[in-house]
Amino acid sequence: MTTTTHCRPSSHQVGLGYSDGDRLGALATFGAQGFIFFALIFVFNVTGFEVFPGLTPMALFVGSLGVVVLAPRRVLMRLPVSIVLVLLIVWILASRMWTDSPAGTSFATLRLMPIVGGVAIVSGLISLVDLVKALLWSIRFSVVLTLAIVAIFPETRLHIDPTGLAPPLDGWHGWFPHKNIMTPFLVFGAVTVLTFDRNRLVRWTTLAAITVLIIGSDSVTGISSLMLAVSVWVWIQLYQNLDLRNSSVFVISSGAIGIFGLLGLAASLTTLTSASGRDVTFTGRTFIWQATFDALTERPFLGYGLGGILFDNPITPKTAEVWRAIGFRAPHAHSGALDLALQLGVIGLAIFLVLFALTMLDALRIVRDRPTIAAWIISTMVVQLYMSLSENVFMGSGWLPLLVMFRVLLMRRSGMELATGADLADRLRRSRVPAGAGAGAGAGAGAGVGVGVGAGV
Repeated sequence: MTTTTHCRPSSHQVGLGYSDGDRLGALATFGAQGFIFFALIFVFNVTGFEVFPGLTPMALFVGSLGVVVLAPRRVLMRLPVSIVLVLLIVWILASRMWTDSPAGTSFATLRLMPIVGGVAIVSGLISLVDLVKALLWSIRFSVVLTLAIVAIFPETRLHIDPTGLAPPLDGWHGWFPHKNIMTPFLVFGAVTVLTFDRNRLVRWTTLAAITVLIIGSDSVTGISSLMLAVSVWVWIQLYQNLDLRNSSVFVISSGAIGIFGLLGLAASLTTLTSASGRDVTFTGRTFIWQATFDALTERPFLGYGLGGILFDNPITPKTAEVWRAIGFRAPHAHSGALDLALQLGVIGLAIFLVLFALTMLDALRIVRDRPTIAAWIISTMVVQLYMSLSENVFMGSGWLPLLVMFRVLLMRRSGMELATGADLADRLRRSRVPAGAGAGAGAGAGAGVGVGVGAGV
């Protein structure tokens, strides 16, 4: 449920855009875009280091608060608030009370939660077109940087175990800590570029570079995730045009997605790091799943706290016990759901799944009205589910901030139109309303838009 408190509309509102007092000013927009640019690089660890170790997340959060200070009152009044998101944040912060590793939880909380809070704020204030610009520039910068690093430094073309307990693992990763962190980011980048980049030369050059990096990573999960993301994206483009629903292209693309669903588990299970030097069932994942599940059964409802287990600074008795059972130092449970439950318990997992399901359902509801945004969000979330079969992409890296961004955007009531007007053109074409009439209707609708604070699940 969503409730909105309406105020008298501004007399300056025009069309489907903002009025003069209903959008961020130039300085606030620049600050919001800067936050998105650097936050994406930070949470996915693109550079592998921080300029100000330990201070970067808080500095970025302070920057998001600066956007709030500069934002017009009308913009602040319609900042959406998700009850489920707030509940998840509260539960994560509360896990400090029962964590098995206070140091690990403090580190994980200070690294993640300022970014989550900042993304929730900025995504609710900035216009979609300005948000997309920041995302695209951040992705382009990361791709160019990673290509350059891979070309210059041979050691970034293989993974060297910092503990020295395992042989080097083939696969490009640049300055990313691991190829299994790089490839999910690049898949999200590919979907974003495919959806929003209007410059054909830059678009296809970036997509080609992303493809080269993913192939060079030698990650079956990364390659198959990219193919799945593109398949889902194309399928949505076809689905929103009812005339093509029975076409051979639509049927073929639907079949391809079904095949990916059936083969997803087998494909993703082939990419486990060979840190243990084993070649047994599922390349060692069964040891990780069994040991972490056994640990979860001891604290099923609350878990061990965010970052409270499988953290090596310091190594807790429970972490040491789990690693002994596995046979090597696994950094996470190699399962999105199991890893999240291990940290936040089944209660935290349930809250997260509600947030995820609500976001997916809202994205599905706008497939016909706003196919561009829907294709972007759904493609990313489907791939996230796919990768979660073997990687910690629910709470790991930057995936929680991305989910927060999607949730906030789907709750917004204004500022969601792209500069190209592609979504509006799609709606006009399907409704067979003359362009002039559509523009008039849009202007009328724009004049009646209220300003308020939205709160919902």
